[in-house]
Parts: sequence; C-alpha cells; structure tokens
Amino acid sequence: MFGDVGKQSSHHQPPPELLSLDFVRQVFLAQKGPTETQFFVSPWPSCLSTLNLNYTLLSHRTLSALNTQFFNSTAQRWSPKDPWWLSAIALTNLLSYSLSTNTTSYLPQIVSVIESQSQPLPWWPQGEGLFRADSTDDTAWWALALLLAYDLTGNITYLDIAKKDESYIWQYWSNSTCQGGIIQDIKHNTYKNAISNELYIALAAGIYLRTHEASYLSKTEKAWTWFKKSGMINQHNLINDGLTQDPSHPERCRNNNQTEWSYNQGVILGALVDLYHATGNSSYLSYARKIADAAVGGFSPLITTFSSSSSSSSSSSSSSSSGGSGMLTESCEDEGEDDGQGCNNDQQAFKGIFASNLAKLDQEYPDDKRPYRELLVGWAEGMYTYDRETVTVDGDGEEEGPGTDREEEGDLYDVSWGGPYRRSSLGRQVAAGGCWLG
Repeated sequence: MFGDVGKQSSHHQPPPELLSLDFVRQVFLAQKGPTETQFFVSPWPSCLSTLNLNYTLLSHRTLSALNTQFFNSTAQRWSPKDPWWLSAIALTNLLSYSLSTNTTSYLPQIVSVIESQSQPLPWWPQGEGLFRADSTDDTAWWALALLLAYDLTGNITYLDIAKKDESYIWQYWSNSTCQGGIIQDIKHNTYKNAISNELYIALAAGIYLRTHEASYLSKTEKAWTWFKKSGMINQHNLINDGLTQDPSHPERCRNNNQTEWSYNQGVILGALVDLYHATGNSSYLSYARKIADAAVGGFSPLITTFSSSSSSSSSSSSSSSSGGSGMLTESCEDEGEDDGQGCNNDQQAFKGIFASNLAKLDQEYPDDKRPYRELLVGWAEGMYTYDRETVTVDGDGEEEGPGTDREEEGDLYDVSWGGPYRRSSLGRQVAAGGCWLG
C-alpha cells in the first residue's frame, strides 16, 4: 500500500506459490536475470499503526475475493454488467500486487484479460479495438493498466498499445471550446471534464518515463498548463467535475461547480509526481501538495469525522488537518438508498483511486516526514476493522489468481470505510484494493 519493502512478518506468511516465478514471466524477463521476491509489510511504528496489519496478506485476501466473487471467466472481465472501466481498475489491482510482490501467479489471467478486452467493443466497433472506446477516460484507464503490464512483463506490445491509445485520446484535444483540453464523450463530441484530462496527463507522462520520447513530455506539459488555468481547480484548490461553456462567450468555459469527487483530486496527484520525475521540477510536487492538502484538510467535503464506537463515519466535517484522523468519504455515501449508500457503480470505486495516488505522493518524502501516512494508515485500519466481511474462496480454478488446491479466506469490502459492512460490489472491492495496493 505505502511503497516500502521489508521482510515478511512471521505472523502471516503468504501462500507458498507466491514465492516463485512461473514460466510465462521467465520468458518475458529472461534478459533481466533472476530477481529476489520481497513483500510489502506495514512500515509504520506502533504509535501510528495500532493493528500492525500485514498489507501483503490483506491485499492477497482482497484480490482473492475480487476474483472469486466478481470475475467472469467467459467474458474475461469482472462483473460484465458493470461499467467496463471498472475491469481496468480490477486489472490494475492485480498488476500492482504482482509488481509489488514480484509474483506472477496472476499473470495468465492478466494476459487473458488484456487479449480478450483488446478486441473491438460491441458498443463502439468504430474504435477498432485496442481499448479505443467511446469515451477518452475509459480508454485511458486501460492504457494506464497496459503501462503496468509492460512493467511487469517487458512485453513491448503492451507499451505499443498504450501509445496507440494516447494518440487516439490526443486527437480529441481541441482549441475551439475552452481554449484547449480533451473531450470526454467521443460519441457526442462534448464535455471537457477533469478526469479525462487528468488521465491523459498521467498517461503521456507515464509513456515519457518509459520511452524518453520528447513529444510525450511536450504534450503532457501542455495539457497540465491548460488544466491548471482551465478553471476546474476552484478557489479552495479542489477540482470540480468539469467545465461548462460561457453562454456569452461560447469559446470560453468556466467551472461547472459539480461534485468534487475524490478521484478527481487523486489522479492528478500521481500525474504530477510523474511530471516531477520527468523534469526534476519540484513545482509539480508543490502543486500536488496544494491539491492533496485541500482534499484532506479540515474543510474538505471528502473528510468526515470517524467514530469507532458507532462503527460508522458521520456526515459532519472533520476539524483535522492534513494527516489527521478523518475518514475518506464520498458525498454519495449519505444519499439515495435507505442504508445510506447511494453511490452508483462508478462512484463506489473513486476512493481507492484517490488513496493510491495520495500514497504515491506521500512516498516522495523521507520516511520521517511523510505528510499523509497517518491518514492513510487510519483509512486502512478503519476499513479493515469496520468495513470487512471474511468469506471462503476456492484457491483452485482459472478464476482464482493464486491457484491452489485448498480453500482460503478472502475479504469483501463495502463503500463506507468506517462501516458498517452491508454488501460488496466490484466498485467497492476495487476501491479497497486501491487502498491496500497504492
């Protein structure tokens, strides 16, 4: 979750099959030579982490439940009736775990999912496959997963597809409205929103870091310069959903004042970290800190006070500042349904995206000066303690990544990390995965 590698604790050992490299990855990585398997454990001292959680084990249990409960081997995606992009996030969970633990147990499933989902989409055949969808954000989620697949396997095909996806998205940049930016809705050629442009910045920066081709750095810097001035970042340094055209000046746009979703605050953090690594310009980190501090600060709509005695998060704003004890909460959690969980399938996944990118920013600082680690630990411990249901999962069969011939336990998670647990879904589960695997 937090990017520190250490020795595996003796209290919880991972399944033995996680300790070996399988044949497929040996073929892909033969030129790199043997590597030593290492595992993530909680890096925090006892004064911060009261539960001493084993993040590797809990990540494994989360992915086991993800696959057993939601993966459809016929469709080669998770919960086929749910939005397609959520399967890209599930795939990202598997890839992040595989890279973090140096295991290839999930690699056959990863390869199969990519092969299957790269075919032309039934609802958008004009994209001609390779994840080119009817929206730029859906395309970008898959392209970012492909960059991780390239990192895991060394297979240049995955990088080439990601580059094709970048070109596909870039063609929807236009200066005719909002003086720049990428549209989200390709089918209707409309809506310049935060997530599509943030994802593009992250994608182009990610490709540059892997290729050092100057054109990608030029485009990602252009996209960030436009984004920063577009008006989507409001006076509180939070990012609203998108832009709307000014009726008096159609070529100009303004903030649409729609919801400040957590993932809109998150994706840009990871993108700015990558821009910092691409350029060495610390101003990118400084701007990321400004957005992150606003997102987790005392007046943020994303942070609510947490009461462990009630096993739930209240709707009042937390008075804590960055690094405080507030619980990450999406506004939709208190809307719509009788049980207070009105987030739709998309929205259920947002918090994990924010948490993983906040952790990425946090890792840029020395261990004794990490600005967000206490908050991240609090979210993880709250989720583990109050928002979890243990289920039995079958360790055998193609739907289970770490194939074994014995039953195992897995963990399902709900949308409200402060609890109580009521039920899980694909979006809820990948959000938990993002929290563990950031």
